[in-house]
Amino acid sequence: MVILFNICGYIAIFMILTNIILILIGEDLIIYFGLYSKYPKLAKYIQFQLTLRKYLLRFYIVYIYFLILILITVNIFMFSYDYLYIS
Repeated sequence: MVILFNICGYIAIFMILTNIILILIGEDLIIYFGLYSKYPKLAKYIQFQLTLRKYLLRFYIVYIYFLILILITVNIFMFSYDYLYIS
């Protein structure tokens, strides 16, 4: 049971890290290609997306710390579970 919990946790951490990397690469690509100057009509939409991505980045960072904390807590509990409740 613990193995499945750890695998699910590691998969979630991998997906969160992938999202963080994609957010950072997306911002760099927008700046590199100069989409503000090439598409001035879409500049307001691009600015909104960048603002939204900043909030998503903060959310993902908090979420990954929360997930790691849960994984560590459950692993410590399961490690000590057999030793605490022996009759």
